[in-house]
Amino acid sequence: MQAANPTYVWLVGCTAALGGFLFGFDTGVIGGAMPLLEKYFQLDAKQLGFAVASVFIGSILGGVVGGKLSDLVGRKKILFLAGLCFLISALLAGLAKDLFQFNLGRLIGGFGIGISICLVGVYLAEIAPSRMRGRIVSLNQLVITFGILVSYIVGWMLTAVGDSDWQLNYGWRWAFGIQAVPSIAFLVAVMWIPESPRWLLQQRRTDEALRILTRVDGMENAALAVQELQATIQAERVTLVQLLMPGLRRALIVGVMLSLFDQITGINIVIYYIQKILLQLGFTESQARQGMLWLGLVNFATTIIALSIIDRVGRKPLLMFCPLGMAISLFMVGFQFYTNAFPPLVVLVAIMAFCFFYALGPGPVNLLVLAEIFPTHVRGAAAGVATLFMWVSCYLISEQFPSWLSWSEAGTFWILMAMCLLYSIFAWLFVPETRGKSLEQIEHSWKSHFPTSRDSKA
Repeated sequence: MQAANPTYVWLVGCTAALGGFLFGFDTGVIGGAMPLLEKYFQLDAKQLGFAVASVFIGSILGGVVGGKLSDLVGRKKILFLAGLCFLISALLAGLAKDLFQFNLGRLIGGFGIGISICLVGVYLAEIAPSRMRGRIVSLNQLVITFGILVSYIVGWMLTAVGDSDWQLNYGWRWAFGIQAVPSIAFLVAVMWIPESPRWLLQQRRTDEALRILTRVDGMENAALAVQELQATIQAERVTLVQLLMPGLRRALIVGVMLSLFDQITGINIVIYYIQKILLQLGFTESQARQGMLWLGLVNFATTIIALSIIDRVGRKPLLMFCPLGMAISLFMVGFQFYTNAFPPLVVLVAIMAFCFFYALGPGPVNLLVLAEIFPTHVRGAAAGVATLFMWVSCYLISEQFPSWLSWSEAGTFWILMAMCLLYSIFAWLFVPETRGKSLEQIEHSWKSHFPTSRDSKA
């Protein structure tokens, strides 16, 4: 009898999670290249905001279309499409002759991001055994933060190449164009990984699904998983419309609210505008660069810690308590803008503490919960609906942040602090604990909260 093969699960998980690395690199590269972009294209506040946020227009489209397409043609093919988008984006942004071409490249990359952020987590959740699911799905967040760190390092290394004229005309192009290398690696890797076994069962390709599940979790567990999933599929085919009905509506609300809180608490503002924030706080350009590297390192290292504890501590405690730490950190930053009472190093520590608490809790846990809570037949599409709200809020916040900072530096960070407090309260009241449960058990638990219309008739 074939035994479980955790090594194979980790290999598949790391391969699929390369999509998260590309998302992280694309997220971080704009932060390092921003000062040069401002000078090269002579951007005002609105143009700068759109150049940063244009990626999220594509993310909105990718989040909606990608999830639905993955339910129709499979997870693997749509992940390949995301890789193509990242490759085209890297080449177009790096070779852009004007601002339109640059923004178009960012938009195409955003389409790939929209696909990968909702689909990589779904794929990892569907192929991992329940006892490993938290760690496997959290790989996505780990490689996202690693991608951000690598993009910061690349940007920092490029500052040592050439003179100021070379930096202005070519330095930022290399920062974006080098993303083509991991994009090609991802395209090759996706051809190696198996299709999602749960999606295969949905398509009634039972033998293929059983073969994959056997390699992942052993023959005995694979047979049980197939029986459980088939029973779920035969019981009721859930649609997105039915997600709005009592019984599963709560799952959709939780998914949407977690997606909103993920952005309105300010993480992408910090990631994208870290240099601008530090410069306005009195840091030199060299100090701001070094601060950006420290931020990326803390973000990555903390995610490793989260990866080791998420299946032991659980999802709910991390979503309840980490936003409180984020709130305290943002209060400190706003207080510094208001009073200038602290040395610059203290404020940098506060910003790094904000990233520490985000990377320990909301960063990995949000993606994990979104991958867990929706029914099998609409998991890709439902996760796409939830992440749609995340991308819309992310676009609005990233695009408006330069104007908000001009309005009130302290007030901007205190509003973000209030959002963190609301996040903690919401998690306490509404987010369920999913640790150690199979995806089918989680689905049935939503139905137990409220009777479905069919149950009521019965």
